[in-house]
Amino acid sequence: MSTETKQTTSPPPVTIEIEEALTAPAVSTASSSGNLVPLAARKLAPRFRKDTTRSGLGINEEPSIGSFLQGGGPDGQEIDFANYSLPPVVQNAKKGWESSLNAVAIVTTLIVGAECELIGNLPAYDPNEPKSVLSARLFCYVGVFLNLGGTLASVMMIDALSDLTTRAREMCMTDSNSLPHRVYTGQAAIPSRLLFSINERELLYSFGLEIPWGFMNFYWAWSFPVGSVCIIIHLLIYCWAFDSKILSGVLTPVAAFAVLPLVAGFIQTRRG
Repeated sequence: MSTETKQTTSPPPVTIEIEEALTAPAVSTASSSGNLVPLAARKLAPRFRKDTTRSGLGINEEPSIGSFLQGGGPDGQEIDFANYSLPPVVQNAKKGWESSLNAVAIVTTLIVGAECELIGNLPAYDPNEPKSVLSARLFCYVGVFLNLGGTLASVMMIDALSDLTTRAREMCMTDSNSLPHRVYTGQAAIPSRLLFSINERELLYSFGLEIPWGFMNFYWAWSFPVGSVCIIIHLLIYCWAFDSKILSGVLTPVAAFAVLPLVAGFIQTRRG
């Protein structure tokens, strides 16, 4: 029985330039925007990957520091993504929406609180109670639910707007054909059609807005005024059911006058 001797040769050592990169002189390249990138970091960056599925990247592929910072700017200059900011027109649209949504969120919250107090003062349910009291209950609950929905919609829209700068930066870093990248690098300007208020939603979408804005805007724009009208009707019915007829007669035109801003706003929207 012969013993077969196998000679195993170990594979040649894999040379990784980590040590060379770490011991390299601390030389930095500076772009016109003041971004400093150490050469050692740029040599190491392409070698470190982790699993990711964002931004259309492969399973084992992550954008490196070098891929983000090399080229992309005018004359191949490097781009300072760390100091990215939205264009002024996008910032103005974002701030305008945030102001309106914050105001509506506060008002609807106060209305819901007041209506909950009124619900507590309603008499206990009686199967033989007048239809007017039942109607008052109906409009009271509808007003609470619609205003609560308006509050939730406002909060969700504010949250989506708060992520707009981060999303635009990500698009600028990962997609050279995106509008944020082309505008930030000076390769293109924002199309003039996006500067009109009717196309404001498309402008926000172009810079990374991630929410069904059309549906949320429709829901927010209708839940608040309709809920407010329901509350006015509830108060008027409650007044006719439990207060004097003279007081109810005086308050009826006052209630109609309170609805006029909503009617005027609706007419103006339809004309626009």
